Amino acid sequence: MLDTLVRLLAQNPLLLLFLVAAIGYPLGRVRIRGGQLGVLLALS
Repeated sequence: MLDTLVRLLAQNPLLLLFLVAAIGYPLGRVRIRGGQLGVLLALS
């Protein structure tokens, strides 16, 4: 199952881009100690 998903994403880089954006958007809005993660999550 996971192997199939990895193969699908490797063959469709645009799908991978949208998947990463869809996961990263809500994660970037998470507040920790009064500050948001924002772009820092992507840089770490």
